[in-house]
Parts: sequence; C-alpha cells; structure tokens
Amino acid sequence: MGKKAFTLVELLTVIAIIGALAALAIPAIMSSQARANDKTLESDLINMRAQAVLLYGQTSSYATACTPVSAQVSPGTQYANAAALNSGGANDCEASATAWGAQVQLQSKPNTWYCVDSTGFSQETANNSISPGVYACH
Repeated sequence: MGKKAFTLVELLTVIAIIGALAALAIPAIMSSQARANDKTLESDLINMRAQAVLLYGQTSSYATACTPVSAQVSPGTQYANAAALNSGGANDCEASATAWGAQVQLQSKPNTWYCVDSTGFSQETANNSISPGVYACH
C-alpha cells in the first residue's frame, strides 16, 4: 500500500491560487480603509461645525474656532483640528470673528476636499477653497 500524500505540483497550485486571491483582496481592503478614514474626517468636520455654532453662541466670535483645544479658554471646536492634523493629507482651518472654514483633503479621492464653513456649507469640493483670509467653501 502506498502512502497518500499531496504532490509538489498540487501544493504549488494551491499556493498560487491563494496568492492570486490575496493579490485581489488586498487592494480592495486598502481602498475600504481609505474610504472609512475619509468618512471619519467628514464626521469630524461636521462635528466641528456644530461646535463652532456653540462657540459663537458663547463668545459671539469664531476667532478661536481653529485654535487647538489645549490653547482654548472656553469650549470650542476640537474635532476638525485633530482630524486635520492626523489626516496625512493637506488641510486648512481659517477663522475670523465673523466667519470660519475648514477643509481636509480626502485620502480615497485624489484632488478632492471635504469642506465646512460658517455659512452651513458641508460637502466635497474639487478645489482647495480655504486659505488665509478666505473662510467660505466654494
């Protein structure tokens, strides 16, 4: 009676199939992770908008809307700063006494930004809207 075992060809075939499946799955997983990170950033910016409304109600000014939390005297906008600093992409947050705007470059979509501002705008944009002295998304 002969021993039952897998041949080298059978083992190599199975390894090749597993490698091919992994090669197909890894890009899909990475893409999903980038989209999930983008949704987290979008959520953080939407929360920042709500916090900015509270800040304006307390201080009648948006001037500290982009100030890091540790430097703020009163409760203000903490979410977008953390999101923007950790996004790995380009970002900007600008504020004055009467207006503010923040944006983060999305990881899963090249040349696409998520932008929120004091006018209530909150969506993806194809351009870098916020810059020093410019507080509105467009």
